[in-house]
Amino acid sequence: MSEKGKTLRTCSKGHPMDPSWRICPYCGEGGLAVSPELKKTVREGVPRELKKTVKEEVAMEKEKEKEAADRKTKILREKSAEVKAVAWLIALDKPVRATVYQVIKDKTLIGNALECDIQVNDEFASGRHCSIHFEKGKYSITDLDSANGTFVNDRKVAKKGLRDGDKIRIGERSYVFKCHVF
Repeated sequence: MSEKGKTLRTCSKGHPMDPSWRICPYCGEGGLAVSPELKKTVREGVPRELKKTVKEEVAMEKEKEKEAADRKTKILREKSAEVKAVAWLIALDKPVRATVYQVIKDKTLIGNALECDIQVNDEFASGRHCSIHFEKGKYSITDLDSANGTFVNDRKVAKKGLRDGDKIRIGERSYVFKCHVF
């Protein structure tokens, strides 16, 4: 019995355990045995060897936490490195004049269909009219066999590289393409 009247227990590796504990907090083993050394420990305090072990475990846990934080930082740096450019379309025609549409994916689908990333409310635009791609540090636009074609700077295109300030026409709607590559 301890000074408080509780039965002293140890885990299978000899770590002191409170009787209410089912698992040793030091090693994860179950606690069953009562040892004479433990009775002495309760009276005299925690032995130096055990204190050293606990300190080592705390240090190891802190090291693991630091490594996990370092991994998270590395992942965030990699993700931020993935953001290589920003782009957007600015509507030029009423009723949506000056509306800004962000081009946030590597492949942005444009058209009348609900699945499109940028939905164009124009009866002359196809459901899946065109797409804007970001590859190898450059933007390009690809017509997806639309009924009325895709135009860049008033020229019909199947596929064309885009530059900041290019004028794009989809159906009867016009947009200015804006971008910044880092």
